[in-house]
Amino acid sequence: MRKKILVVGLIVTLVMCFSPLSFAASTQDKLNSVQNQKDDISGDLDSLSSEIKTQQASIDKLQKTIDAKASALAKTQAKLDSTKKQISSRKDGLEKRLRAMYKNGSIGYLDIILSSQNVSDLISNLEMVQKIYKNDQDTLTTLKTQKKKIESQETQLASEKKALDAQQSKLTSKKTTMLASKSKLTAKLNQLKQTENKLKAAISASSGSNGGSYGGGVFCWPTTSHTITAQFGEKRSYETHPGIDIGVASGSPTYAAASGTVVIAGWYGGYGKCVGINHGGGLTTIYGHNSSILVSVGQHVSKGQVVARTGSTGWSTGPHLHFEVRKNGTPVSPWSYLN
Repeated sequence: MRKKILVVGLIVTLVMCFSPLSFAASTQDKLNSVQNQKDDISGDLDSLSSEIKTQQASIDKLQKTIDAKASALAKTQAKLDSTKKQISSRKDGLEKRLRAMYKNGSIGYLDIILSSQNVSDLISNLEMVQKIYKNDQDTLTTLKTQKKKIESQETQLASEKKALDAQQSKLTSKKTTMLASKSKLTAKLNQLKQTENKLKAAISASSGSNGGSYGGGVFCWPTTSHTITAQFGEKRSYETHPGIDIGVASGSPTYAAASGTVVIAGWYGGYGKCVGINHGGGLTTIYGHNSSILVSVGQHVSKGQVVARTGSTGWSTGPHLHFEVRKNGTPVSPWSYLN
């Protein structure tokens, strides 16, 4: 007799371990872990996106400075090129005149002096030679001064351009690094979403939600408020919104939209304190961000029954009810079922 009791106990234990509810609970733990990771990565993505935006603003601001500097450099370079051209022209003219006077010419300094007819002519010719000589020296001095000034300007401009290029390269490199990090985080988030969807489908299947057909009629409204703060399908930084958000004071009743069996009653990742109800025919409703839960997994609930109290738990920025409808584990528009 005792042996028979032990055998029966073992069978009951095995049945409990491998029952749908036990499987659902184990899968739910995995789902909670995945959703917590997804929430963490989503938060990191939001922060990183903000940093990238700030970095881009810095790059844009620097680019305006670079563009203004480039414009000034172009104007200065044109001025320098013009000055160099003038210097080259003046130098060529001076060299031609000197060659004519000293090498080819019909007249030179010595010729001017020797051609003097008297002392008065000599004095006059000496003065003219001195003026020519002084003009030659002044021209050469001016050329040398201008050359030094141009070389100094070129050095300064080259230094400024090098500094701007280095700064731009540093900012661009930092942005590239952040974009690479964002890409990796986005890829990881997408993997977590795929895993999340598989786990949700597994929970839904293990709860028998795919069996039979839904016959509960039009859903009743899930809370006391009708203020919609977010629509189904809205694009967000890390997801497409899978339900509707209803703005409602914390502590307000959360109603079961239709009769069914509770398959989720506890913390559910970013949904916070959450209730999930299987209505049959592959149809499940989710009620997220509650402050308290009034039902338990496996419990049968009636349409309109209070199953929780609204709040702002989980991934939430204020009191509201997140209401979601899933067909075979996939979020669908709640408006197809609501009155």
